[in-house]
Amino acid sequence: MFILSSLIFIISVLSLFFLGIKSSIDFTGGTI
Repeated sequence: MFILSSLIFIISVLSLFFLGIKSSIDFTGGTI
């Protein structure tokens, strides 16, 4: 149960991280 909750936490953090990268790239016009 602990492994499942930690896995969900890691997935949510990674998704937020990738969404932040995508939004920053869109904000800068994809020059990065």
